[in-house]
Amino acid sequence: MSTFTVIALGAIGGLVAIRTAVQPFLAVRFDSAEWQKQAGNYGRENPRLSMMNDVERLLPIGSFKAEVEALLGKPDAASEDRYVYDLGRDTLGPHFLRYEISFDPRGRVSHLRIQRD
Repeated sequence: MSTFTVIALGAIGGLVAIRTAVQPFLAVRFDSAEWQKQAGNYGRENPRLSMMNDVERLLPIGSFKAEVEALLGKPDAASEDRYVYDLGRDTLGPHFLRYEISFDPRGRVSHLRIQRD
C-alpha cells in the first residue's frame, strides 16, 4: 500500500469521524410526527436536536401552552410552569440534553433553552 493510499484512507476516516460528531447539529427540517415519535429516546441518534432551528422559529416567545403541545406533543416531563423535552445524549460527552420551555402565569412561553445534564 502506498503512502498516498494510507494518507487518503486516514483523511477519509477523519472526515467520517467529524461528520459523525457534528451530525446532530446539522439542521433538519422539523417534523412533528418524528419529534413526537422520539419520546423516550435518550440515544445519540435522536434527531430532535437537529430540528431545533425550526422549533425555535415555530414556537416564539409568547406562544400558548396549547400551541407547544400541538407542535411537540406531550412533554417528557412537566410542571405547572415548565415543559421538558429530551433531546438525547450529547455527542461530545456523557451528558443528556433537554429542551426546557418555561411559561408565564398566563400559560405563554416566556423562556426557551437547551439544558445539559
